[in-house]
Amino acid sequence: MAHIRKREGKNGVSYQVIVSCGYDIRGRQICRRATFTPTEGMTEKQIQKALNKFAYDFERKVLDGEILEGQNMLVSELFKIFMENYAQKALQPATFTAYETMFRLRIEPAMGHIKLGNIKRMHIQCFINSLAGPKACDGKRPFSYAYMKKCKAVLSIMFNKAVEWQLIRENPADKVVIPKAEYTENEDAEFFTPEQTISFLNVLNSDFVYNYAPSSRVVNGVEYPVNEHTQTYTLKTQFKVLFNMAIYGGFRRGEMVALTWADIDFEKNTVSVSKSAYRYKKQTHIKVPKNKSSKREITLPEGVMSLLAYWKQEQSEYRELLGDNWKGDNYIFIQWDGKMMDLSTPNQKLKSILKYYNSKADDEKDKLPDIHFHSLRHTSASLLIASNLDVRTVSARLGHAAPTTTMNIYAHSFKKMDEIASEALERMLGNRENNM
Repeated sequence: MAHIRKREGKNGVSYQVIVSCGYDIRGRQICRRATFTPTEGMTEKQIQKALNKFAYDFERKVLDGEILEGQNMLVSELFKIFMENYAQKALQPATFTAYETMFRLRIEPAMGHIKLGNIKRMHIQCFINSLAGPKACDGKRPFSYAYMKKCKAVLSIMFNKAVEWQLIRENPADKVVIPKAEYTENEDAEFFTPEQTISFLNVLNSDFVYNYAPSSRVVNGVEYPVNEHTQTYTLKTQFKVLFNMAIYGGFRRGEMVALTWADIDFEKNTVSVSKSAYRYKKQTHIKVPKNKSSKREITLPEGVMSLLAYWKQEQSEYRELLGDNWKGDNYIFIQWDGKMMDLSTPNQKLKSILKYYNSKADDEKDKLPDIHFHSLRHTSASLLIASNLDVRTVSARLGHAAPTTTMNIYAHSFKKMDEIASEALERMLGNRENNM
């Protein structure tokens, strides 16, 4: 029989209903608890009648197995258990970190305080809907469809595990619909147009001229004047190689940074992608791609391979010059001591080149968009699509798990090609009216 305990606090009177449901393997009694709070204005008789019904219903549910252990557990507590007992063992370190960040920044503030017994599908639907609204992302533009999909996936996997562990009876994330965001996913896929790509590749081979105004410099506490002067730089060969390979090969940043000379076949003009660099807890690590499709062999144009061969010779001479100070492990893209290039370097170098180029542009329309390094991969894909290459070949070259992934990301590019195809047919066949 249920045991009822009256509690009085600053928020008024409530009743705790306790039902015993046996003993655990250590002989400790297992109890389930629920709280009944009377509605304001109820008489003592009404309270007693409602309390008895609440206690009877709760006891029946407990004895019938309808009340599970996780009912009073908070969503934030479940996430901690989920990460420790599943995610830490099943997920890649980078994915594990991404789950932690997504939950801490987005999910926990919205529903971390809700008990599992109280959370409904509507809570999750409202949360997902809020990501697509105009006030999402701290007042900036709404999140993409892809980000909302990832948020739902984290919740769905977590609640599925809670069902498996018999903490809850069903997954509240099931049947949650991801709304259409106020901007499409392909807007995230920023890229150069063909004309902009040519301009960018040309600037890689040009001189970088910087004009410095008069200034002063402090050395060992002594201030020295520095006259107005001009300095001219040329881009290091390895960065020319880096950006050419990114555009012509469509590599991911981590894939490029992890490349070694053993991955290059100069006879076949191919690059083998079998690993990727990633950052975890401020350290850079190498991993094997989780998808078979990410392991691939990419053919590059002879001009890019010639540049790559030139860099190999130059790097070899530099390695001999460093002698014992060389700390690397045969990486193509390196730091000053031969170690693998830092993951932040490609984007930093790209930003500095774009800043220089745009500072020299006479007209605003001649400036290049301020894109990220990953956008060079998008540029490569968009140029391939514009060349009428079939989606399966583009997908394989990019290392996507399926052609549908490519079509989803580059839907805008495929739509543009569809419009071009329509115009081509019209030019070929003429704008004819059908006879009815």
